[in-house]
Formats: sequence, structure tokens, C-alpha cells
Amino acid sequence: MVGFVFLLVQLVRPQATLIQVPAAASASGTALSLDDWASDDFSRAALGKSWLIHNGDVAIVDHGLGIRSRSGPMLGLGLVSFDGAFSSDQFSEATISPSKDPQAFLQVYVRRRDSDSQRYGFHWNPASGGRWELKRDGGPAAPVIATVAQPTPPGPGDTFRLEVRGDRLTGLFNGEVVISARDSIMTAPGHPGMALYAGLVDQLPTPLVERWSGGTLPTAEQG
Repeated sequence: MVGFVFLLVQLVRPQATLIQVPAAASASGTALSLDDWASDDFSRAALGKSWLIHNGDVAIVDHGLGIRSRSGPMLGLGLVSFDGAFSSDQFSEATISPSKDPQAFLQVYVRRRDSDSQRYGFHWNPASGGRWELKRDGGPAAPVIATVAQPTPPGPGDTFRLEVRGDRLTGLFNGEVVISARDSIMTAPGHPGMALYAGLVDQLPTPLVERWSGGTLPTAEQG
């Protein structure tokens, strides 16, 4: 939901360091520096301490991240973010599980604020014949910042990615840019993560995400 702001600078920060979440049932949090990003394929029994669950019964389901039940204040909605210290220029990317129910929906988000839970999100919305949306989500108003028509819903194996640099938000689908916009309301780093919705799914538990990565964007040379 925010756009890229490029400065004419010659100093380039080192490329981001990959932190892989331990593939163990007792996966614990890992201290991250501002140049780090993380990756998780959920190949373990329990989610562990690297993830912060803000809402819903989110758990590892059928070798993916999913919704176990409709418990929580917003039935069927799960909100999770990765626990780390990241730059404000960050990304969140998720690949849809091969077992995802067609009535389950996914959002990737960046810069989620601890103070009021607001975030920038990118997702596919079935409304109005189907569309991509960039949204300032989590608050009372939750305004949609930009939309692009897309009648075909994403499916198993497809990948969502949201990037934010400065005030530019860019949504990518399977590596291709499908939507972008500028918004300067939320500038603090916050946390990258995902929102998972299974309120319309008949059979629970259900997996939604096969793998995820997110954190600080590598700094590209600008000029």
C-alpha cells in the first residue's frame, strides 16, 4: 500500500541475512538484526515462539500454517507476525498450501504496529467479481488504498508478496507486480506476518500456507 522512495545515495547496506526457523516442535525465537529476514516451511509439530499469535486458533496443520478452530474474538480469523526487529523497508511472502480450502482466504502484511494493531495488507478479495487490494488494515476504518480487478482467485502453489519501501507498497503475485500505491500514514517498522481467514470453511482444521518468508528488504543500489 505504500510506494518506493528512492534517495540518491551511494552507501549500500549489506544484503539481508536469512534466519531459518528451527524445524523442531520446541522452535524458539531467534534474535534478529535490522538486516535479517526469516523463512519458515512449517515442517514441525508446533508453531513455536518465533511467531506471535494476535488472534485466532492458528497452528501447524497438515504440514502448513492454518486455522484449527473458530475460537477467538473474530471467528475464523487468525493473525500472526514474526517476532523480530526489522527495518521499516520490509516484505512478507506466503505460498498457498496445496490443501487450502477454496473458501479460506489469505493476506500477507507488513509494518504491523503493536500500539493499535494496524498494518498494511495485500490480498485477493472475491467482492465485485474479484480484485487485488492494498489495505491499511486492523483499525476501525481499515481503508482500501488501491484495487485492481482480478476475476481468477489464487490457488494452491501460488505466492503472494507485499513489499514496502518508504511510502510505496507493492503487491506481487507469483513474482509479477499486480498492484502498487503510496501511503505515508504508517512509517514505523512494526512486524511482517499474515492474516488467515477460515470463517466460511466447513471442515476444520484447515491449512492455508505452505511456506512463508519476510523481514527486512535487501538494500538495492539506488541512483
